[in-house]
Amino acid sequence: MKEEREEGIKEYEELCKKYKELPSVKQIEEEFEIKLQSPVVSLIMRVLLEKMGQSANHIEILFAPARMADMIECKFHDEEEKKKLFEFYKKTLALIHEMTKTLLENREARITAIINGLKFYEKELKPTMRNYLEKQAKGWLKQEKPEVKGQYFG
Repeated sequence: MKEEREEGIKEYEELCKKYKELPSVKQIEEEFEIKLQSPVVSLIMRVLLEKMGQSANHIEILFAPARMADMIECKFHDEEEKKKLFEFYKKTLALIHEMTKTLLENREARITAIINGLKFYEKELKPTMRNYLEKQAKGWLKQEKPEVKGQYFG
């Protein structure tokens, strides 16, 4: 385990020398709450894809509600917000597919995908999801009366 960590840090630091856009070991470990270990490219790819997938799943409930909670949460957003969130959703899914496609390509393609994924994560995913989740949480705290459309005596 110690060897994998040392190898992972060495591998990542070599990548940072070649690709100046990559964050430092400390930054990436703190941001994603991970300890780098070899194979580092696979680890970072997996973490990024997981974060993006979770975000897409959260947003998806606005467009395909399956549970009562989802239907209620849909009401927390107006149509303009939903349009913006749908554009974010599409962009996220496109990037997930692009990044996943690089798993069938070479290491260079995966590293480029990681760089693009990290930029998207920092500039778009984090701020969008912060706003979205804050609105979701506040929506649940509002005092609303339940809609009663009829009674069931079954």
